[in-house]
Amino acid sequence: MSRIALAALTNRDLSMLAMVYAYDGCTTDHLWARFFVSLGARSSCYRRVAWLSSSGFLQATRLPSCTGIGSGKQFLSIGPTGRAVLAEFLAIPLAELRRNTRTRVPRLLDHHLAICRTRLAIELASLRSRVFRLESWLTDFDMHRSPIRVDDPSLGRPVPVIPDGALVLSMGTAGEQVFYLEQDLDSVSPKRMRIKLRLYYLARGQQAPVLFVTRNKNRQTAILQWAEEAARAEHRDPTIIWTTTESQLSPQSVLKGTIWAIAGGPNGVALEDLALGRYVKQQAEIGGRGEDRRGQGGGVA
Repeated sequence: MSRIALAALTNRDLSMLAMVYAYDGCTTDHLWARFFVSLGARSSCYRRVAWLSSSGFLQATRLPSCTGIGSGKQFLSIGPTGRAVLAEFLAIPLAELRRNTRTRVPRLLDHHLAICRTRLAIELASLRSRVFRLESWLTDFDMHRSPIRVDDPSLGRPVPVIPDGALVLSMGTAGEQVFYLEQDLDSVSPKRMRIKLRLYYLARGQQAPVLFVTRNKNRQTAILQWAEEAARAEHRDPTIIWTTTESQLSPQSVLKGTIWAIAGGPNGVALEDLALGRYVKQQAEIGGRGEDRRGQGGGVA
């Protein structure tokens, strides 16, 4: 790579490379939403991505068209030149830069891009929030390397539970809270979903709110029902399961909007209610169930 190309890199370029790496690959539209906020900046974003790709900093793989007409979007990963630049920018040895800066497209592409959309919504919302700050995010790649281990009495051995992501949000005076993400595209059978919900309730010492983002309202309703059934069977507090739909989730709504329905709890709750203590107060007002459940080690906060 020429010195001229390296000198032409801007701080925004480096931040874009870091995002592609952190997301395990994304599309140009994700970069546009994150870094090009001015009106009419989409063409500028696409031109910059084209230059980063032609210079070897990014690797662009053309995806199939969603409609069958024309060409699809480009899936971006770190290019061969980008690895060394990225390692220097992140201040880590090149050898420690994980190898998932790969040029291949994820096998479950729709699922991966849906996770990217949810993560981006949370990141943008936290950047604009006076209450929340996103401290860290583990991808499904990270979770496969270090899954949650749950002792399953029915099998007599530990069983791995692998969320689609794990994030830590700082929530003002409420402190930090771990959340797990489940991006549900209605592709997991009811039987497998019931098993996964049961294992979340058995995860003693590692319980945290699990945010299910579903494809539609019918699936959301089904997950809430299955969660309550699993919680009753295991004598657990069902309220660690929070659900919403893709159509309700946006940077404007994900933290502040009353878009979350809670298993065994109310509909129309905002994550901001949890941060400011309003959800706990609401639980107490409907009979003290929140305090009783938290005493059993299964509360949401």
